[in-house]
Amino acid sequence: MKMLLIWGNNFKRYGLMHIQIFYFFIFGFLSAVSELIGLSIFIPIFKFIESNGISSQGNEDQFLLYIFNFYSSINISPTLETLLVTSFLMFVISKTIIFAARIYHINIFNHLLMSIRLYIFSEYINTSLEYKDDTTVGDVVNAIVTESKLLITGLLLPMKFMISIVSVLISLVALLLISYQMTLLTIILVTAIFFIPMRWVSATSHVSRQISNVNANLTSFVINRLNSSKLLKICGTEKMESYNFKKIALKNKVLLKSIQALKAKADYVLEPVLLGVSLFLIYVGSTYNSLSFEYIALFLLILIRIIPLVKEVMSQLQAMNRVIGPTETIGSLLDDIEDNQESSYGIYDLNHFSKNITFDSVDYNYPDNNKKALTNISFTIEKGCMIAIVGASGSGKSTLVDIMTRLRKSSKGVVRIDHRAIQDYTKNSLKKIVAYMPQQPIFFASTVKEHINYGKHKTIANETINSAKISGASTFINELHNTYESHIGSDHIKLSGGQKKRLDLARAINGNSEILILDEPSSGLDLESSRNLYKALADINKQTRITVVVVTHDLDFIRDFQKIIVLNNGSIQSIGKHKDLVSQEGWYKQTCND
Repeated sequence: MKMLLIWGNNFKRYGLMHIQIFYFFIFGFLSAVSELIGLSIFIPIFKFIESNGISSQGNEDQFLLYIFNFYSSINISPTLETLLVTSFLMFVISKTIIFAARIYHINIFNHLLMSIRLYIFSEYINTSLEYKDDTTVGDVVNAIVTESKLLITGLLLPMKFMISIVSVLISLVALLLISYQMTLLTIILVTAIFFIPMRWVSATSHVSRQISNVNANLTSFVINRLNSSKLLKICGTEKMESYNFKKIALKNKVLLKSIQALKAKADYVLEPVLLGVSLFLIYVGSTYNSLSFEYIALFLLILIRIIPLVKEVMSQLQAMNRVIGPTETIGSLLDDIEDNQESSYGIYDLNHFSKNITFDSVDYNYPDNNKKALTNISFTIEKGCMIAIVGASGSGKSTLVDIMTRLRKSSKGVVRIDHRAIQDYTKNSLKKIVAYMPQQPIFFASTVKEHINYGKHKTIANETINSAKISGASTFINELHNTYESHIGSDHIKLSGGQKKRLDLARAINGNSEILILDEPSSGLDLESSRNLYKALADINKQTRITVVVVTHDLDFIRDFQKIIVLNNGSIQSIGKHKDLVSQEGWYKQTCND
């Protein structure tokens, strides 16, 4: 019953509306009533066969009188053919309602599934960088791809469960009209039977939670290993990782087998027990209750209908316990995601970057870490200059850039653009003026043109081609078979490291941004490719006056930059040009000499 409580608390959260619940119950009620009417018609059918006809004269059976009067009111004679057709039509109506209910269920299921997947994805990509640092991507992927489907199943199951209960109750009412003594005996026996498999039903929820955890671990394992296939080959760990995968998959197999066995046990016990009860009730009705043949037959037909309903109720109880794990998993994930949304932005639009960027006594602490990643950072970046941020690994370079782009919020101090704190600017206007080029270019399955225009709401062909020319990518693009319509990503075409960098540079500058940030742009490039990339950057800076900020270990790449900021253990060790820094003691001079 815990699933019913979870459902009651959460159905609004996942977009299930009251009107949809109401329609589910209407479908279930109409289906049950129409089917019972169809079954009830068998009484006059059996009577007709037994007595070679029925009439209102001398007939003391109240139900038969109702049937006779109904047909008389619509000017139809209650013949055998009429009764058979009526019964058939009621069953067709019942099955039509059931079919409509299933179609409605399918539509609701797929709509809710799409909505929850979209919601998780959209909310996650808007969470803070600190939250993403501590979150396993595999857990999010597992929630979107696997657990979400189980969640929606669990969300709709209580409605199906309650509809089944309503159907059972309607059937019991019909049985009461036939014989209240036998019906009371039926209720006592079915209730006793109901408790036989409850231990297995309860065990299902525990196994369900374990399956959710194993699914998350399995998804994370697969994503991490497939993204590191080169490392696996170089280290020769293919067999070891296959064995590790087998261990997780085996655990998943055991748990799935366990939950399926629990369901099989319940089915195995319920069916023969319910059949035995039915036969016992037939014996009681014919021996002690002196029911006529047609009423015993109708009682048996309704009872036969109740048996699968009771079995379905037990299966639904197990299914609801089976989805408790996914429901709790996604609920917890959404709580965390909603609590860790990217902080709100200010009210001012940054329409144009005209003066400078200043860091004023900026500190930064990572959450749950007492050691400062950045300490007392102060410097100025003038509009249109080329600036480099260098330092040893772990010196705080990437963290500094994250703060500059407001992906992270400083623990102390302030960052200003054109003399206004960056938190005072609106999100869209701030991100519009900043372009970013990661160390390893990321290519989604798209064309060259689509990649260059990624992030732009409106594309202009001349701007796409011009960006490719300025970045130095147009030469090799024009040599591709389909030029700008050639597919990249998913290994559709093979590009060299330098080509990938220049193509991604074309994307970065295509948005008419005024600040360009590059993370290790020369990483993985040979000397010639590195020089070509620097020349392209210098040309872009000269032609557009875009401010270029480079984070790098490659001191040769940035020797001609106007300003170089040297970080050491989270603090600024020195600032200057290359010729000045090589004459000062410190990390920069030592690295150049090495």
